[in-house]
Amino acid sequence: MARPLLPGQQSWVLHDWNDALTRLALEGDPPTGRDGHPVSLRSSTGSLADIGADDLAGAGLVTASALLDVLTFDEVSAIVRACVEVGTPALFGLSVTGRIELDPPDARDRVIEAAFNAHQQRSEQGRGLLGPTGASVARNLFETAGWQVASADTFWRLGPREPELLDEWFTGWVGAAVEQDPALRADRASYVARRELQASRGELFAVVHHLDVLASPR
Repeated sequence: MARPLLPGQQSWVLHDWNDALTRLALEGDPPTGRDGHPVSLRSSTGSLADIGADDLAGAGLVTASALLDVLTFDEVSAIVRACVEVGTPALFGLSVTGRIELDPPDARDRVIEAAFNAHQQRSEQGRGLLGPTGASVARNLFETAGWQVASADTFWRLGPREPELLDEWFTGWVGAAVEQDPALRADRASYVARRELQASRGELFAVVHHLDVLASPR
């Protein structure tokens, strides 16, 4: 959250479809901003497909991290439409693009990458997820609405300095790929063993590409 970096009075509304998550986010001591001013927090629960201008009334910014890739077209459209109607700028960070670079490379990397990206665009409980196209869809919708849009490629660079994060990311990446394409199980053990050995020696590096999108009225 940008809250610790911003000065002055702040009031944040945390929105999620899962009420338990918003309650968890509100636990603990009241937060403060950069200059020590107390920050007001409250929660809102509901489907993003139903979000409208009334939900954003008075908002100075709409922001989210690692969100667009797990939404549907209708949900992203609703967010963009609401922002445009009330004129609220939006900043979305860490949306995956589907592009992965592993060093040293392995011929199987691209196969896993393709299966993972297909998993990201699966249909889940009737929701067709945008996956790696989420950020570009949001960017295009804001541009179509006549807004000023800036986007930037951002990266996770993982390696020996953060072995636990590298391991957690790699395990989840391969796991999702195999879930999407069970045929990959036959070669999973040897692929994972090779990568784990490289990681234990400090030889494995990964670059995970993301796209950040900033949109504001002209």
